[in-house]
Amino acid sequence: MTENTSVGYVNIRDAPPDYRSTSDTASANEPLIMIPIRKEIRQVEERQHRNRALKRRIFCFSVGFVSWLLAVFIGVFIWKNYGEMVFQTVNQRREISQIFRVWIDSISSFILENHLDGVELYYRWPKSKEDKDNYVFLARELRYKLQSIERITRRQTPYIISVLASPFNWNAKGESLIFDLSPSVDFFNVETENFNAPWHGTGQASPFSPLYSSNQESIDFTMKAYVCTTKLPNRFNFIVPFRGAFWKNVERPSKDDEHYKSVGMKNDSEEWVAWREFKKGWNISSAIWDDVSRTPYILDLINRTLLTFENERSLREKMEYVVSKNLGGITIDRVDWDDDSNTLLNALTSVDVCSGPKFKNNEINYKLTDRNRTKSIWVFGFILLTILAAISYVLTIGVFKLVDVLSSAETEKHRNHIDSISSFIHKHYLDGVELFYKWPESKEDKESFVFFVRELRYELENMERISSRNSSYVLSIVAPRQMEESESIIFHLLSSVDFFNVETNNYNLPWHKTGITGPPSPLYSKNNESIDATMKAYTCIAKLPSKFNFVVPFRGVFWKNVKDSSTDDEQYRTVSIKNDSGLRISFKKEWDSTRANWDDVSKTPYIWDPKYRTLLTFENERSMKAKIEYVVSNNLGGITIDSLEWDDDSNTLLNALTSVDLCPKRKNKQDKIEYDCG
Repeated sequence: MTENTSVGYVNIRDAPPDYRSTSDTASANEPLIMIPIRKEIRQVEERQHRNRALKRRIFCFSVGFVSWLLAVFIGVFIWKNYGEMVFQTVNQRREISQIFRVWIDSISSFILENHLDGVELYYRWPKSKEDKDNYVFLARELRYKLQSIERITRRQTPYIISVLASPFNWNAKGESLIFDLSPSVDFFNVETENFNAPWHGTGQASPFSPLYSSNQESIDFTMKAYVCTTKLPNRFNFIVPFRGAFWKNVERPSKDDEHYKSVGMKNDSEEWVAWREFKKGWNISSAIWDDVSRTPYILDLINRTLLTFENERSLREKMEYVVSKNLGGITIDRVDWDDDSNTLLNALTSVDVCSGPKFKNNEINYKLTDRNRTKSIWVFGFILLTILAAISYVLTIGVFKLVDVLSSAETEKHRNHIDSISSFIHKHYLDGVELFYKWPESKEDKESFVFFVRELRYELENMERISSRNSSYVLSIVAPRQMEESESIIFHLLSSVDFFNVETNNYNLPWHKTGITGPPSPLYSKNNESIDATMKAYTCIAKLPSKFNFVVPFRGVFWKNVKDSSTDDEQYRTVSIKNDSGLRISFKKEWDSTRANWDDVSKTPYIWDPKYRTLLTFENERSMKAKIEYVVSNNLGGITIDSLEWDDDSNTLLNALTSVDLCPKRKNKQDKIEYDCG
């Protein structure tokens, strides 16, 4: 923001534009206007008040690697009517759609008529499930409508949608609503201007909008709660008031702070005062500064009055807080309460946010709590994919019986599952999803599965557009190691799926009851039960090696009652199958890895104890490096880990995988087949 920027008020007297024309375009350099929508679109005689709008929006956008530095957004927050948008719960979706269509058409027409740049939905607050669903539906449909207008009018900058957010309700109980709204909404304007308002009737006089406090009722606590929950600091603005509260009948302090005092509540115990009215009866120079809340106040002990308010200093501190915490910006309540010299507005705009600290897009500058850190990292577990030079995180949704999800092609069932998956991805900041379903067998199940996957891909692409995500979500599917089971469906899925994670982690397991031991994931073997044979089959059929990952286990198998070798390989032995003949285990400290032998055929280690007739087959650093080098040499997509939490605290196996530099060896080799498919 430059010092030459000025703010003025305008009245729109021109005739409304021809909406059919495409000449109503907005330059990317034009200042933006946003106003809130109340219970109804105001009448024509109120237009003068509506259009006294603050034309200022600060953008510092660093192009490349998704680094939107900071957007400071100052919107006009009009409190003339404390109305609520009442959502009508009706039985027929058609009726709801018609009601919403009227609202959406009114909002969009109003925006076009008055050349506005956005809208704030002022709704306090949906509580029932029906109201929440309706609110999300309204926001989504409004976003679609505005996007349509942008295309028709060739508008260069997107319209802004913001919503009012509660300082208490949503960050505690309404997390899901925030995540459901975020694809359609640009900003959440958190209601932080009335923590201690007179009309609360608490009997305590205290600052309206404290930056900090000794309890939880402060801007800092509220914004931290939202940011640590959503991990989206750039999407949150907090509201500051251009007014003060005048308290009468003030009694003793309720704590060691003159700012917090008891009040004898009477009909005239309090009132609010606009900043422009302060000069009429208050000596602002006598104000006292409170170092805790970072706000001023004027205390008159003789007349037992207290005035809590904002001034230039408190607003500059709030603006500096926005910059330091990488928040979206500040919303003003209300700009018309400022004086004719724009004293408070100029205090806000005096902070040059563009030349301040450089942060990455949505970089978090709060100390996250353990709860939030745990939730953001471990949710149901995750699968690590090695994709060229990068490792992306995807979520394993879980193993479901196909009949539970895919036996019916009903659109509603598919939609419920797709909505659940997409919401979960968005809520937990994941980069994709792995569908871990039983492989479809019947023709109907295959068709249903293909339809489901295509619809999920479409939904993920839609989320990418709405959220301006720079990288695509990853969609992968677990595939069986027997190619004959999946050949017919693979080709139908190729266009929708990024990766097929082939189950190569369970060739030789005790519960197969073959009576033969062996490595769970051999790279090669003397038969066709190996990674090499499986991946060759998939690649030679699909002709797209970069689409296929193979699964490696971060665990071993402990065999008991092992007998003589059935081949010239100590890993392949006969075993007397009993209930405790074999165990799937993580490699624990009690195993002496120095005793391990190396099998040059399977490229895996093992520990054979002839005395106790036990055999441990497992993976180690050497076998993992051999597998990742195999990925590079055969131009495959990567490796999927089963399961990452089975690694030790030093990430020994993970480090072995990532020690191989993939990029220099894979240039200009996109889907070049390295197998002999003759």
